[in-house]
Amino acid sequence: MYPFSDLDYPDFSLKKPSKSKFKTVKFGNNVLIGKNVKIGKHTQIGANTIIEHDVEIGENCIIGALSFVRAEMVIPNRKVVAGNPAKIIKDVSDEMISWKTNGTELYQKLPNECHTHLKETTSLKSPENQVNEEIVSYKTWKKTN
Repeated sequence: MYPFSDLDYPDFSLKKPSKSKFKTVKFGNNVLIGKNVKIGKHTQIGANTIIEHDVEIGENCIIGALSFVRAEMVIPNRKVVAGNPAKIIKDVSDEMISWKTNGTELYQKLPNECHTHLKETTSLKSPENQVNEEIVSYKTWKKTN
C-alpha cells in the first residue's frame, strides 16, 4: 500500500496524486484524492475519478472512469469498482489481468513499430488497389469471452 499522510495535505481539499508516491499505480487524467488514502500496487484508476478521504484500495483493483469513491470506503484486492457513488461490481480475474497486460505490452510497442515502418513516400499519380491485410491478434475484452 502507498499511504498518503496528514502531512501531505494540511487542509481538507482534494489534490492530484503524486506519481512518485504511487509508482505501480496507473492514474487517468484529472484524478483527485483526499487525505489518508491508501492504494495497493498495480491498481488502475480511471480518468476524472474522485477518491475522498480515508479510503483503502487493495492491490490489482480497477476503478472506473468518472467514479466517486466515498470517504472511508474499503475496497479489497482484485475488485472492479465504478459508479457515483462507487460500488464494487465484480472481481478482477486472472484472465482480465492477462488481457490487460497483453494490451499494455502491445500499446507500448506501437511507437517503436511506427518509427520502424516510417519511410519517405511520393504522391500517387493514379489510384492503386493495393490494400495491405493486417493480422490482428488483440481482441477487446468483450470479444475474448
